[in-house]
Amino acid sequence: MTCEKKQCRFVFFGVFVLGILGVTITARYYLRLEPVADREARNQRIAAEVQRFTK
Repeated sequence: MTCEKKQCRFVFFGVFVLGILGVTITARYYLRLEPVADREARNQRIAAEVQRFTK
């Protein structure tokens, strides 16, 4: 496929953006990112358990 220099730049940029978007969606799906409130509550529970065992 041949394209002009300006057109190739737009094609490359579009494919790059779609690739980043695809990687982001895939990562969020597999990591199943939890809401910040849930993460904070979990971290507090873990900290309480650690303190209990280190006393």
